[in-house]
Amino acid sequence: MRLHFLQSGYIRTWRHLLVRRAPEGERFTVPIPFYLIEHGKYRILFDTGQRRPEKEQSPDEPFIIEMEESDRAVNQLKKHGIAPQSITHIILSHSHGDHVDGLPDFPELPCFIQKNEAVSPGGTALLKKNPSAKWHIVEGDHDLCGDGRIILLATGGHTPGHQSLLLTLDNGEKLLLAADAAYTETALEQYPLDDAEKRDPYWQSIARLQEFRRQGVRVIPGHDPETWEKLQKR
Repeated sequence: MRLHFLQSGYIRTWRHLLVRRAPEGERFTVPIPFYLIEHGKYRILFDTGQRRPEKEQSPDEPFIIEMEESDRAVNQLKKHGIAPQSITHIILSHSHGDHVDGLPDFPELPCFIQKNEAVSPGGTALLKKNPSAKWHIVEGDHDLCGDGRIILLATGGHTPGHQSLLLTLDNGEKLLLAADAAYTETALEQYPLDDAEKRDPYWQSIARLQEFRRQGVRVIPGHDPETWEKLQKR
């Protein structure tokens, strides 16, 4: 198995919008990751990145996309010598634009999404916008290839049907691509303040990621700039 850490530009936002309990007023620029997993005869994309906004964005907007046309997932694959038509499967963490806007560049492919996401407003709009995708609606954890190496994990909270991805590499190392179940490393070090928060699906998914961490799994957050820099060097 080979895992490629790829990027579809950046988002400029406010730190408190991505880091819970952070003070307001600090700008924060984060990567827009997507991933390519090569496993046997399969080439699988986990998320498909962002597209450039059609209209100019106001500097006051909470989420400002910073990317060039070359940053589109399809173009990033070409840049790394990977033919886009060689992709065999797509797994979507959830239906937000920075994770799914590249999907039209990969038509007619099997595309995996959680049922709770598919029936949410965002998911319903996504399926309607991409009718050519061969949608596979899964419910809960799902072994993609049947060999235990690529597991879709239900981690709802950020959206109703958010999912993360658990990988077992050839050397036995386990990596968990959390996507937006945990934006940053800070999220993995936080705990609910009371019983009401503990019942929130977001915190339940954080607890699940923390348990994987305790078991020795490396959990990779979705938009942590420091973590992302280290991963790209690796």
